[in-house]
Amino acid sequence: MEPPLNVLNEELTEEEIKLQEKEAKLAIKKELLLNDINNCNLNTLEQRVAWLLNHKPETRNSDVVLQIEYWKVFEADLLGGSYIDLDNYKKATRLPSLARSRAVIQNDHKLFLASKDVRKHRGKLDDDQRSAAVSREKPSKSYNVYADESGKTQTYLVVGSFWILNGIGTRSLVDTITNFRAENAITSEFHFKNINKGNLEIHLQLVDLLVEHATTFSFKALYVSRSGIKHNDQALEQLFFNLLCLGVEHENSTDRSPLPRSLSFSKDLESEGPDKLMLASLKERLATHSGTKYNHELYLDTFRAVDSRELIFMQIADLFTSSVNRVLNSPGDGPKDEFANRMLEAFGMNYQNTNFESLGDCTSILDIV
Repeated sequence: MEPPLNVLNEELTEEEIKLQEKEAKLAIKKELLLNDINNCNLNTLEQRVAWLLNHKPETRNSDVVLQIEYWKVFEADLLGGSYIDLDNYKKATRLPSLARSRAVIQNDHKLFLASKDVRKHRGKLDDDQRSAAVSREKPSKSYNVYADESGKTQTYLVVGSFWILNGIGTRSLVDTITNFRAENAITSEFHFKNINKGNLEIHLQLVDLLVEHATTFSFKALYVSRSGIKHNDQALEQLFFNLLCLGVEHENSTDRSPLPRSLSFSKDLESEGPDKLMLASLKERLATHSGTKYNHELYLDTFRAVDSRELIFMQIADLFTSSVNRVLNSPGDGPKDEFANRMLEAFGMNYQNTNFESLGDCTSILDIV
C-alpha cells in the first residue's frame, strides 16, 4: 500500500516541493493552451503566437518571420500590401512581445519547438535533449485526429474519428460554428445523445455547415463484432491502432494528404488512468509502425485524452461515431436516426442495413474482419 501523499511530501525538500507545484501549474497551462488553439480561441497574444507556431512551422525558428506572419494574419489592417508605414508600425505588435510569448511556449511548455540547430544557438537544447533528439524535424503539415468510441454493450464495437487535414483552413470552420452557436443561442455542447425532436433541425443545419468546409477534414471509422471479445479496453486499443494505421495509409496512398506529416491524436476522456496507459501504448506501437512502414515520415506529436466539452472537434467526432453506431447497432426512425442518416449521407457514405463500406475522399468506414 502506498503511503499518503503528505507522507511522501515530507520526504521531499522544500525546493523539490516548489518545483513539483510549478510543474503541475505549467502542465495545466499547457493543456489549456492546446485546447485554446484547437478551438481557435485566439483572444490573447500567447494564444495567437501558439496558433501560428503550430500551423506555420517556419515561425518557430525566426522571431522576425513570426512577427511578419503575425502582422499578416492578425493585424492585416495595418499593412499596405507588403509595406507598413511608420504611423501603423507604432500600433503593430512589437518584436520583443512576440519573442517573449514564443519563448514561454517553446521553453516552458515544450510546444512547437524550433529546429535542433536553432535551439542549440538559443542555448535551449541541453545534453539530455541532444542525445534524445531525433534526426528528423517535425514536418510542416499534420494530421490532427479527434476520436471517440461507442457500442461497448452492443453487437458492434465502434471507433470513429474526425481528421483535420488543413489546420489553417479550420479556423474558418471554427469561426462559422462559433457564429452559428451565437446566432441560435446554443450554450451546451453538441452531443448525439442529446438530439431530440426539438433540436433536430439545429443539428441538421450543423451538418450543412460541415459540408461547406469538407475539403479541410475527413471522417474515418472502424467497427468489429463484439462476439467473442472478453475485454473491451484491449479491443478498443487495437481498433484505435488500426484506425490510425489505415487512416494514414488512406490519406497517403490517395495523395489527399500525403506524408511526411506529424500526427496528433486526441480521444474523448473516459477514465484518466486507463486512457493514459492506452495512449502511451498507442504512441509506442505507432512509432514502430512509422519506422518500418514509412521510414519515420509519420512524426508522432501529442497524444492526449480530452473532455469533449472543451473541444468542438471532439463533439463533431462524437456526432459522427454515434451516427455510425446508430446505423449498425440500433437503427430506427426517430430524430437520432434522421440525424445519423443525414450525417453519413452528407459525406458520401453508402450503406444498406448493417453492411457498408466507403472509401471516398472524405469518409472511410471499414469492418475490421
